[in-house]
Amino acid sequence: MIRLDHVSKCYGLKHGIAWRLSWHSRGRRFHWALRDICLEIPQGDSLALVGINGCGKTTLLKIMSNVTRPTRGVVSVSGRISGLIDLGAGFHPDLTGMENIFLNGALLGMSRRQVLGKLDEVIDFAELGQFIHTPVRHYSWGMFLRLGFSIAIAADPEILIVDEALAVGDGYFQWKCLRKIERLKKAGCTLVFVSHLPNMAESVCRRAAWIHDGVVRADGDSSVVVAQYISHVHDQMGERGPLNFSHEISAIVPDARVGTGELVINSARLLDASGGRRHAFQSHEPIIIDINLTAHKTINDVSIGFCIEKPGQPVTIVHSAERGRVFAFQPGNHNVRIRIPQPRLRGGNYYLSLSFNSRGDLFHVYDCHLKRHTFTVTESGQSAYSERFMDLPCDVSWENLA
Repeated sequence: MIRLDHVSKCYGLKHGIAWRLSWHSRGRRFHWALRDICLEIPQGDSLALVGINGCGKTTLLKIMSNVTRPTRGVVSVSGRISGLIDLGAGFHPDLTGMENIFLNGALLGMSRRQVLGKLDEVIDFAELGQFIHTPVRHYSWGMFLRLGFSIAIAADPEILIVDEALAVGDGYFQWKCLRKIERLKKAGCTLVFVSHLPNMAESVCRRAAWIHDGVVRADGDSSVVVAQYISHVHDQMGERGPLNFSHEISAIVPDARVGTGELVINSARLLDASGGRRHAFQSHEPIIIDINLTAHKTINDVSIGFCIEKPGQPVTIVHSAERGRVFAFQPGNHNVRIRIPQPRLRGGNYYLSLSFNSRGDLFHVYDCHLKRHTFTVTESGQSAYSERFMDLPCDVSWENLA
């Protein structure tokens, strides 16, 4: 169990560091990394921390792990903690991987006999082969991750704390780590998890807390909090106009916003059949894409397109003009809805891109959100389409509501 009562953390800053600053009465500069944090994580629960870089997530993890102390407030932790907060922490660069297993085990409170009893398990999970006898100064970050995570879980933790380190690993090792985390959760282990991949945070943890500028902006069901966080990020990005489009820009900036700006997407939301905002859907559940936009001049023959894809794997690309539907927009605000009545997507995490193009020239882009939106699908037990690239064979309809 972890409880934080009105926890705050303040750091003194050297002159010239550009942070959000407050002035002490004696003229020193300070940065409040955390302010009045109140959280309780019961034994066996799982909490994901989401937020932009610099919001205070890692500082919070270090306070939970007793690596650093809060400036104000009380922290109560009941249970044996193990974690992976800083890759390379606790490793001596001149010692081999094998020697560092014993060093890290000692730092986690394990006796030499306990480490010996877990040694084969650690080596097998890390899959470092002959490199286990190589000094770790020659390890890549991915190799550090393999060894560090293997030692952390071998300590049989009652509380497991994992920072963004998993992002360093390849897809196979991430999958392997997440399977192990699921087994630990089922055994009653408490999990605190940080990820810059909102869908991963949502799928791993039952609950999420969104940290922003050192305060908790939202705390609750992970699907709800992650959706709020994603919406905030997109709103912030949406305050800027689209970049001038070039044929190469989607390759250079794969998750950006491009277009001429003659027509601008203000917001895009995913809705269920009843109009409720959603981030996760069953594989056969209807998906509605609700788009609010502004036209800055009269624009005729507009094709509305969308692309659904997994990381590095397109699933479908559809343009309304190819289905005989084009739009005309007068200057002002408009609402458009794309209805996908039966997506039949396999379970997993998906990116959604949206575009408004000229019907006659799809490279003439008014505004395009490239992989700016995400959603999750869980399989409902009915057969779903394969993940091969395809034109979505189910019906798709477009509505101009205003």
